[in-house]
Amino acid sequence: MFWSFARLLCADMNRLETAPGMSDGHVLDGRQLSQAELVGRVVSRRANDKVINFCVDDGTGAARCMLWAESSKAPPPSHVELRLGDLVRVRGELKLETFADGRAMRKVVASSIQTLSDPNAEALHWLEACAPRR
Repeated sequence: MFWSFARLLCADMNRLETAPGMSDGHVLDGRQLSQAELVGRVVSRRANDKVINFCVDDGTGAARCMLWAESSKAPPPSHVELRLGDLVRVRGELKLETFADGRAMRKVVASSIQTLSDPNAEALHWLEACAPRR
């Protein structure tokens, strides 16, 4: 599962642990992860010329996400239409951001953002995210 997009809930982002000996390796329930897929509603959005920072909420919590303008895998921020309340699927690399005061917070550096029109997409994602735990 390390190189594939693991379907996660936002609450899972808070449960991730850092893999020993790996700066960008993450462990959830014994599985090593480096990439994630989240589905939820956009609840905050901040953009400038270089990056869009946004937060996705799926009902279990909120996850920080970002999209770089110079990403070759995704369109530049001026072409990404993210509105508050949009249901989106975000795929990207998990990163651990460390702040000067010692706090650490995980985020998804998006390589793909898709606006979803099917209201059942979030429920389906929940089922698929919970399936590996059985």
